[in-house]
Amino acid sequence: MKLTIVGMSGSYAGPKSPASCYLVQATDENARVWSLVLDLGSGAFGALQNYVDPFDVDGVAISHLHPDHCSDLSGYYVYYKYHPVKGTEFSDRGPIPIYAPGGARERFSIAYGLDNGETMENQFAHVKWSC
Repeated sequence: MKLTIVGMSGSYAGPKSPASCYLVQATDENARVWSLVLDLGSGAFGALQNYVDPFDVDGVAISHLHPDHCSDLSGYYVYYKYHPVKGTEFSDRGPIPIYAPGGARERFSIAYGLDNGETMENQFAHVKWSC
């Protein structure tokens, strides 16, 4: 297993690091690399692309709903939906599981500014944390 610290500058992105973001990767017996992103704070989505293709991410886990842990989900949504080659508007790839506390779906929709009746369900499959 491999852990990459993508960002850990604290409560906001700094000049040398995004806010909270970690990439956990493990290879299974068939040599497939599984990638899980833990938090996606401000500035993290761009830096994450230095380590993994966003379309190869198997899931995103959000620890809590403060912006320094989840604000870059808006950018991920745009990338995943509108990418000119791989985007969900152009392919049949399913949604990425997003493991997050209750209320996350609504919070992410508001943060992005979705119109009434519009959802992120084709891009993100929300799974509520149970603690």
